[in-house]
Amino acid sequence: MEKRGVRAPSISDVFAVPRAVWRARRALDRGDLGGARELVGPLLETYGGVTFIRKLAAEVLYASADPLSAASFFEQVAKKRPDDRAVVVGLVASYAALDRAGDARRSAARLPEDVDVRLALAWAELVAKGGDPARGEAIVAALASDGELQRSRERIGMHRALAAIVAARQSDNGALRGRLREAEGELRRVRAPDRAFLAYLCGIALRTKAVEEARTMFGLAIEASPDSVGAALALNSAATLSRFGALTLVGQLVSIGIVRELGPVLSGLVVAGRNASGMASELGSMIVTEQIDAMRALGTDPTKKLVTPRVISTVIMMFFLTILGDFL
Repeated sequence: MEKRGVRAPSISDVFAVPRAVWRARRALDRGDLGGARELVGPLLETYGGVTFIRKLAAEVLYASADPLSAASFFEQVAKKRPDDRAVVVGLVASYAALDRAGDARRSAARLPEDVDVRLALAWAELVAKGGDPARGEAIVAALASDGELQRSRERIGMHRALAAIVAARQSDNGALRGRLREAEGELRRVRAPDRAFLAYLCGIALRTKAVEEARTMFGLAIEASPDSVGAALALNSAATLSRFGALTLVGQLVSIGIVRELGPVLSGLVVAGRNASGMASELGSMIVTEQIDAMRALGTDPTKKLVTPRVISTVIMMFFLTILGDFL
């Protein structure tokens, strides 16, 4: 049965779909995440069961800072294409972003010798929870002599940033500064989403040694591409800086989170749970006892008399209840 609101496939899609996929791929390659999402959304609604559409959607979701949904799509595609290089890289990177080093390790076993898979696995081992830092250091050291590494500026930059994380773990300040300079040199040569991710890795390397510099790097990641996975990871990592003395940043994040998110949500839940249920039960009892019918018989509109005043008063009071909830 056709889903309501979803356009049925037609013969014109033979040409329209490949063109939309090509445009989405180009938008993703040049860092236009918003354009890529707009193009992939309709394709996913109509052709959600097609494997290459799911693969493209997973890549766009990961780049757009939704690694959980991306991992789900990548897993579905991997069942049909278990050795697809892009899928395996996406799986490992998604699980690394989700702090699931064990799942990243399991996914990397599909293509253990691929350079991009090894880079993503090194990130998971060094940064994600449950990772094996010693194994991550060994991967970074082995990649230094891999010829495939030199074929991409993004690979070089990521390797330099991971090497900086290794140097920070070993308390080698000289190597840390050297690797960071090399990684920062690649920042200006890559696309905005990749720049955000490299800045995030540089911030991870600095967070235990130079809190202010780490904060600057995280800010650079957010500024470079606010909608990217690198920016999301940087924002999440910045919150942990409170362990190293960055209390002012934590205060700002908590205040913004309460005012923008928790206050309105909790106030809405309280009003919905108490007032809305009370009004619904009251009006329901009036219907059962035929009071509503009596009002209609007398020429009174029950909606204007009973519903409208309650809705208006609830909307007005929600504003003040949200302010009160923020302070509480």
